[in-house]
Amino acid sequence: MQAGYSELKLELCILYELAESSVEYGGGISRQCNIDVMLKSYSRDLPVRLDAMKISQVLRNLLNNAINHTDNGQSVSVDIIDHTPSICVKITNPGEEISKEQLEQIWERYQRVQHQGGRKEGTGIGLAIVSTILEAHGFEYGADYSVGHISFWFDATQKD
Repeated sequence: MQAGYSELKLELCILYELAESSVEYGGGISRQCNIDVMLKSYSRDLPVRLDAMKISQVLRNLLNNAINHTDNGQSVSVDIIDHTPSICVKITNPGEEISKEQLEQIWERYQRVQHQGGRKEGTGIGLAIVSTILEAHGFEYGADYSVGHISFWFDATQKD
């Protein structure tokens, strides 16, 4: 996308359905590790204009990352939150503290800050792909740490 080889195919989609599909997709991995993935939303009828295939990739990358860094028997949550006028999607997993500097670096290619404790070692490009797709959509995004939990989030509404 950064090189201009792929354009967004924007269409009106139901955000809850994209999230639900991604949670089902990650179900095999999470069940193998005895990890519960909970999807919560303030509404199921959330039409948003976006590229469904690319946002599905974002959701799957974030969910796989969360599952990879969650110990067996724990939980990951996918929350769709009303942040009027935007809709926030937040994926949270248990985890050790990550410094503010590291939270900013994780979006860069080949950074594997959180993978130090992960179930499997990745390439370090998953979150860079996520940031590229979200930036192409004009979505705000970030990562936060609060006691014992790491959250990756994005606002699924284009900013003017």
